[in-house]
Amino acid sequence: MEYYDRAFKGAINAKYTQEEALANELAAEFYFSCDRNSTAEVYLLQSYYSYIRWGAKAKAKDLETRYAEFFSKVLQREQREIDITQISTLSKTTGSIAAIDLATVARALQAISSETNSDRLLSRLMHIAVQAAGASKGLLFLMDGGRLQLVAEGSVDAATRLVSPVAIVTLSNLPISLIRYVERTRKTVVLNHAATEGIFTNDSYIRNTQRKSIFCYPLLHQEKFAGVLYLENNLTTGSFTRTNLEVLQLLASQVSVSLFYVA
Repeated sequence: MEYYDRAFKGAINAKYTQEEALANELAAEFYFSCDRNSTAEVYLLQSYYSYIRWGAKAKAKDLETRYAEFFSKVLQREQREIDITQISTLSKTTGSIAAIDLATVARALQAISSETNSDRLLSRLMHIAVQAAGASKGLLFLMDGGRLQLVAEGSVDAATRLVSPVAIVTLSNLPISLIRYVERTRKTVVLNHAATEGIFTNDSYIRNTQRKSIFCYPLLHQEKFAGVLYLENNLTTGSFTRTNLEVLQLLASQVSVSLFYVA
């Protein structure tokens, strides 16, 4: 895992698109062999779009053939050119990102894959996460010195704001018990109506604010806990549906990968 990541990072830094594509392809094959499909799909999509950027259309077609089931789903609406602002519009009008194909999100993520400045990377990642998920609010927590710390926040109505790392134990305007649960168990939590269902109804933040839809995802890299991506939508219940969870998990996996590359 470490060597695949070093190869990918080195290719990006050297601007060797062909080696970036190859490193991603081989990493995808490795993760598929380990039954870590969500991680493998991130590398596979990065490889696919790297080959296209390089101009190796035959190689991109080869991936489509070898992973036909996956790419038939990803590319079924490839002709629809939707940028990140259109993702936001669709999310607001549909209340879901079910109408958004994986290729759209992949194209948005590809735009940041070569970002090597950590502050710009955090800002872009949070912007895409909030917009693509149709979330009202998004928070990114990362481990630093053995402590989980808030490093970035964004909302649908405001620009992403990077914050000086703040230890989660000092924050009161967050669902601390939920975030700690995800940190401890490394399990994804999806709540359709956080104020009335699940084991976090007594969390002071959830109880006082009557939060609705919540998505909380553990960020893992090479099996190690790296942080938490937290998204909420207080306009509608059931905002993060089974239909769009696949895209959200793919997005969160990319967050883990991208953050490691600029570490």
